[in-house]
Amino acid sequence: MAPSIVDRFIVGIVRFRWMVIIAAIVASAAASSGVTKLEFISHYRIFFGEQNPDLKKWDEFQATFAKNDNVNFILQLPEGNAFDKRMAVIVEGLTERAWTIPNASRVDSISNFQHTTGDEEGLIVTDLVERAEALTAAELKSRGEYSISEPALYKYMVSEDMRTTAVNVTINFQENDAEGLKNTVAAAREIAADLRAEHPDLRVALTGVAMFNNAFNESGERDGATLVPIMYGAVVLLTLLLLRSFVGTLATLATIILSTFVALGLAGHLGMSLAPITIIAPNIILTLAVADCIHIISAVQRNLRNGLEKFDAIRIGLKKNFTALFVTSATTTAGFLSLNYSDAPPFQYLGNITALGVLAAWILAITLVPALLAVFPLKSAAEPKPGLLDKPLERFAEFAIAFKGRILIVGTFASIALVGLAFTNDLDDRFSLYFSEDLQIRQDNDFSTANIRGNDYQEFSFESGRPGGVSDPEYLQTLDNLMSWLREQPEVQHVSSFSDTIKRLNQNMNNDDPAFYRIPEDAELSAQYLLLYELSLPYGLDLNDRINIDKSASRVTISLHDMRVSQQQAFTARMDTWLADNAPARMAASPTGTSVIFGLLAQRNIDAMIVGNIIAVVSIALMMMVTLRSVSLGALSVVTNMVPALATFGFWAIAVGYIGMAASVIGAASLGIVVDYTVHFLTKYLNARREKHLSREDAIRYAFKEVGEALVYTSVIVGIGFAIIAYSSFQVNGQLGLLTAITVVVALVFDFLMLPALLLLGGRKSETSSSNIKDKGTNDHALSAS
Repeated sequence: MAPSIVDRFIVGIVRFRWMVIIAAIVASAAASSGVTKLEFISHYRIFFGEQNPDLKKWDEFQATFAKNDNVNFILQLPEGNAFDKRMAVIVEGLTERAWTIPNASRVDSISNFQHTTGDEEGLIVTDLVERAEALTAAELKSRGEYSISEPALYKYMVSEDMRTTAVNVTINFQENDAEGLKNTVAAAREIAADLRAEHPDLRVALTGVAMFNNAFNESGERDGATLVPIMYGAVVLLTLLLLRSFVGTLATLATIILSTFVALGLAGHLGMSLAPITIIAPNIILTLAVADCIHIISAVQRNLRNGLEKFDAIRIGLKKNFTALFVTSATTTAGFLSLNYSDAPPFQYLGNITALGVLAAWILAITLVPALLAVFPLKSAAEPKPGLLDKPLERFAEFAIAFKGRILIVGTFASIALVGLAFTNDLDDRFSLYFSEDLQIRQDNDFSTANIRGNDYQEFSFESGRPGGVSDPEYLQTLDNLMSWLREQPEVQHVSSFSDTIKRLNQNMNNDDPAFYRIPEDAELSAQYLLLYELSLPYGLDLNDRINIDKSASRVTISLHDMRVSQQQAFTARMDTWLADNAPARMAASPTGTSVIFGLLAQRNIDAMIVGNIIAVVSIALMMMVTLRSVSLGALSVVTNMVPALATFGFWAIAVGYIGMAASVIGAASLGIVVDYTVHFLTKYLNARREKHLSREDAIRYAFKEVGEALVYTSVIVGIGFAIIAYSSFQVNGQLGLLTAITVVVALVFDFLMLPALLLLGGRKSETSSSNIKDKGTNDHALSAS
């Protein structure tokens, strides 16, 4: 029989091995040239697509009022409070110097807070703490007592216990101004360092959107400088220890390095960008490339142990795995391409870069790996030798066959239980917790949350219905009633509203009589108070961040205690109910803000990826039906591919109980690995059934013998590789790594236990004994002879 195209391809790879090696290196180098075009984007906006409605709403809100980018200095001394002379002097000096921070457009503190009083001549507006060095202790104490009664200060610029205070610097960046962000953060850190040097006992924490944006960049750089080399070292070492082959390890290392650079280079040519999530693409490509290499090298080693000559061992090893590698690579690519259904561009880039890497790894695995093996000396055994795991796998196969019924019953109930538990996970994806606790930004954020306030905000724009309507008594009274209700809610840490300002002005304009700390009954009077107040404010401290230009709407900012997204959503639902019952329809409003849009992004991504994963699983099943020429096995693959990932979320529900954005990509990330196990096991099983005419039981024994060792090695290396990613300083990457590592273990157990039981379902007890397994590989001998 004439050799097939695949046979001729394999023979050509071995015969022209040097040409193949040179061509692979040259082509990889050409594709890798695009690496220099890659740009790392560190702004949180990278997570949102151009058409994301939540980001659009947030952009419109900021365009109406003011941008929310900021640097927040949190200050605390070991003793005393924010209105002691020493701290007051520090805050006043910092307030003045903060204006020098690049891109600063506003500075707010207890020092320059616009303190209003009234007398017979009218309204007096001054800085709350001016020339602090000259103020007496009694004067500072009176200002501290005033701050407690001022909603715009208490629990916002000064903590409830008065020990901690904040200086907030509003930053006005240009779009995607990476250099501006870098300069702003550097200046803020320089100021903080100078403060610490001058006051060694002063605790200075830096938070705010600008600091978080910069942390994305620093987190990515840190992971790239630590996790990638650690993972490469661990994978190379494990490959060397498990395969016990320097040549095999060298071929594997060459494949993972070239496939990674090819993927990143092509991504650069295609205009993709890097972000904290995409930075782990090399790690994922590495693990998947290792899986391809191990299947080929392990098969070659088995052939050498069975006494085949080097070239024959390489040809037959590649031949036996050719179809499985193609199907695995195609299905893995489909899985990662499903990330394009994500609403977050970084996930799309992660999927596309990894898909490119998977294809590159497959091409290199079937060309470069056998070519490299062919140029190095490989010795065949004088007599057949068993592999390291041959005996354990043989016993395991007998166990799986003997107890197939019990395994099927227990496995089915366990799978149903774990899949059911998977849906009990709570959604929790807080922007403020994206970074690990060993990063400075996380430590500073936790300090701020514990001592003054957190970073979870909900922003609202309440419409009055007409220009100038913010002075309408009915509108203002509704706002004031809402403020009273909000301050009674356990979730609310602080809330600020224009209605508080009007009440203060009304008191001031009535000789500071506390009885007039209420909403004026006359709209014209409120408008006059507002105009007088605005004319008295210094540059940079106007009310444009609280009221829109035509004075038809005002802003309400709610600071929430540290809580899960689901609890925040429950609070918002209660607020919606209150508005529906107590406010006119025109004042109905939904929240926005950085923490809000990230919480919505997680849910939006999960919903989109459910569709993407379903399409990917169905596509993979169709591919397997065509490739394996079996509708039933293709349908079976749906179960074997989906259950391990869902079961992983069941274990996660028991151990953790909540998931974030990583949940939206775990299906695509783990699908390729799960499919790898299924495809390689099923192709060996079908080979035994169709070409060697073995019974179901003996076909399962044959599959364990042929591919079991490679699957175990792959699981160890890939599992440890993804477990390393779990140490990422970026929470999404860490969860993704840990979830995938668990999925690897679950998938191996499932395919070693449940897959044989499912294949034996409905079959006769036994058709052929294990002693009848013989190598009847006619095609193998034909390939060897060629």
